[in-house]
Amino acid sequence: MSGVNELYQFPKELVSSFLSNFDLKLPYGLTPLHFAACLNRMDLVTKLLALRPGDVNARDHRQWTPLHHAALVGNREMVKLFLMNKADGQALNDAGGTFADILRLVEPPQHPDDELINLSYANTEDKVSQLTMKRFKELTGASFLHENHVDRAFMVEDWKANKLMGIQKTPYSETIRGSFKKKYTEFQINPPQHIIRTVTHDDNKKPLPFSPGLGVFAQTDFKVGDVIGEYKAHVGPEDVTDYTLDKYWQGLNERNEIPIVNDGSPNAMMVVIDNVRGLSARCLLVAIAPIKAGTQFCYNYASNHQIKKGIYLEFRGNDIREFVNTCDMAMVLGCIQRVYQNFSEASFEDQCIFQKIYYLIETPKIMFQMVWDGSVPSARLNELVNAFLTPAPRYVDVQKTQLELIFLAEVCFRLKRILEDDFSTEIERRLSSETTVQLLEFLRDKIPPIMEQIKALQV
Repeated sequence: MSGVNELYQFPKELVSSFLSNFDLKLPYGLTPLHFAACLNRMDLVTKLLALRPGDVNARDHRQWTPLHHAALVGNREMVKLFLMNKADGQALNDAGGTFADILRLVEPPQHPDDELINLSYANTEDKVSQLTMKRFKELTGASFLHENHVDRAFMVEDWKANKLMGIQKTPYSETIRGSFKKKYTEFQINPPQHIIRTVTHDDNKKPLPFSPGLGVFAQTDFKVGDVIGEYKAHVGPEDVTDYTLDKYWQGLNERNEIPIVNDGSPNAMMVVIDNVRGLSARCLLVAIAPIKAGTQFCYNYASNHQIKKGIYLEFRGNDIREFVNTCDMAMVLGCIQRVYQNFSEASFEDQCIFQKIYYLIETPKIMFQMVWDGSVPSARLNELVNAFLTPAPRYVDVQKTQLELIFLAEVCFRLKRILEDDFSTEIERRLSSETTVQLLEFLRDKIPPIMEQIKALQV
């Protein structure tokens, strides 16, 4: 492969010295056989296998064997040579990956356009058909991935930095981590099939003001804790030296259906499991509430996601209203306290409740809508906001904004009883056509003069 010998970007002086001295001390716990594989030098690998056959299964600082590196550079002839010379094809690196896992990650197998995938599509007449690779691309603009596709350069940087891609242990308790690793193994044997369709109505069957595009729906029932799917996409930011976790899955021109799942009142959440099948971190979508067949999957996107900042639609308004109105406030407050005190030791049940509240806090327009339509008392939302944000001083500005929006919603709710219908119509229009920031600016400008008029009338 052209240029692969430069993939690891070892200093030229190191490479030059190595070529004249195989006893040179090498970085990253590499043996000469490792290093020859990294350089993609078949001639050196052949020579070193004869000179030092005992190094064929040696481990480097990440528990990679020379065979792992041969897979990473994509030299299949070298892979065969190692296997012929007693390399252990089942050897696992510290991310739980064999050489075959590495090869599959950096070189995803090609699939024909007419190959059926484990996903269905429902058209506007609700006719369901199983999708092919080609039809998925026509609907989504992306190639369907059966496995994450990791850039070679990104994989090298992860190997060098020792857990660049994720974290050695995900921020969950040993119990949760072990449980979901086991569930992931079971999930792989028989992954559930889902349905994608264009979202046009909310959970009240009320038409949405506009369609957000596709959503993913359950084809079977799910229990709390069931694995719905794995988020698969092209892994690797353009600048691998400027890595952050939110840049992890950026190449959405290649993906499966899970990146299509919409933001909304969460019946699912993302759980990261560590060191499985060659990846430091794999992201699973997991049910946090019972999900019936035909229900749209939703989870809470991060607050800085463009969806949150745009014109926001709620598909599962009944669900979040029921949660706010019926949740045991003492239980919720206890959950918030436990999660803040020690996130890694919080139970899965606490994590599920926390996701619901977190969604509310990160989606302020929904709080406004609930108070505005009279379905949730403002006092109850105020209690939730204060309980969630008060223990976190860094959120003080967010807390003030959320409470202001709830207050203005309460004012609007009361005003619409005494003002003309034009005011209510204007609010409804803005709820479906403006961002939270735009709505807040309008209310700050509109409400004070109305209040002054009411005071004048009272005098």
